[in-house]
Amino acid sequence: MKRNMFKLLRNIPNSTFLSIFLIVFFVVEAINKIQAGIWHTHFDIQKYIKLFSLVFMLGYLTLYHGKRLLYLIGITLIFCIGQFFIEEDGFSYLSIVGFSRYLLFITIVIFFSEFAQKKIPNFPIKIFHIFILINSIIIILSFLFNIELFRTYAGERFGFNGLFMTSSNTTYFYLITFLCFFNRYRREVFSKPLFWIAVTAGCLVGTKSIYLALMILFFLAILFFIRNNRTKYIFLISLFLIGSVGLYFFFSTKVFSTIVNENGWLTAILSTRNQLLVDETIPFVQKNWNVLNYLFGGLANPFLRPQLELLDLLLFFGILGGAFYIYTFAKFYFNFSIQKLFPVFTLALLFLVTLISGNFFYNATVPIYLIILKYSLLKFKK
Repeated sequence: MKRNMFKLLRNIPNSTFLSIFLIVFFVVEAINKIQAGIWHTHFDIQKYIKLFSLVFMLGYLTLYHGKRLLYLIGITLIFCIGQFFIEEDGFSYLSIVGFSRYLLFITIVIFFSEFAQKKIPNFPIKIFHIFILINSIIIILSFLFNIELFRTYAGERFGFNGLFMTSSNTTYFYLITFLCFFNRYRREVFSKPLFWIAVTAGCLVGTKSIYLALMILFFLAILFFIRNNRTKYIFLISLFLIGSVGLYFFFSTKVFSTIVNENGWLTAILSTRNQLLVDETIPFVQKNWNVLNYLFGGLANPFLRPQLELLDLLLFFGILGGAFYIYTFAKFYFNFSIQKLFPVFTLALLFLVTLISGNFFYNATVPIYLIILKYSLLKFKK
């Protein structure tokens, strides 16, 4: 009976599954954000929804794409080997939850790796645009009326992130939003009102990664989209001046300047991640790792991660395991050709940001946004 159910589900297009995942994950996180802000409690159902999604996709892959399941089995075995050889309790509840996040990310990428190449549907992209509009309006209104509920950070640091729980999730949401717009509409992007609404909201989130990404994206857009050299130089000079003024105001804020004065520029730029690396991560590695852990990783407590993406991967999966994880991601995500330089540069920017932001592979909703980006790239290609 279960097999018959999966046969019926197999006839449902991937775009429908993607739309369902997008709606459910976004709505649940929004409810969780509001509930945590007002009643200071968490919406635990999100854990069960993600667990159900993982079990469903694993079951589907087992029945119809067994060879792909081997990659997930390999990642699981690498994790188990690494955890077995660390000195502390490797199979703690926290370590298993942390691994399940990485497993869910790569499972989503594998599950949605195939697309109908003849027709790329608009529906998931339209839903994504609706969420962009909703969250951006909430951010703008929160800034205008100083609504504490939708702040990015607690304390004095500036920023509003709308319906997202974490700053990293908001960063990737808007970064992928910008990539979708630039790659789908090219030079026409500047005539799209929703794009400018998203840019305004992105600037109000308050994360350094968004500011950096916007500067680089506008720089690339000027180089690729403007053909008249004189106009190009005018826009480049204007972008440089705007960026310089923005950086001056950002670096002169009380929170940022205090960190610079007390701990230096590197700590301020990395948001104290380097201190976590030195104070917590490295001592744990020195105490608990042996030769096999350097190959296969091992981390009893995910909170010891410095939230620098490559280092986080190494902690969980080691050198060999991390390389295998990245290979699996690249194999199933980049299973389409990119013939233009602009998309290549923008995708490189996305993965550059992960080096200083972290929580890319550790986030359950980021792969959903990545599949939306893939739809946009394929649709533009068509």
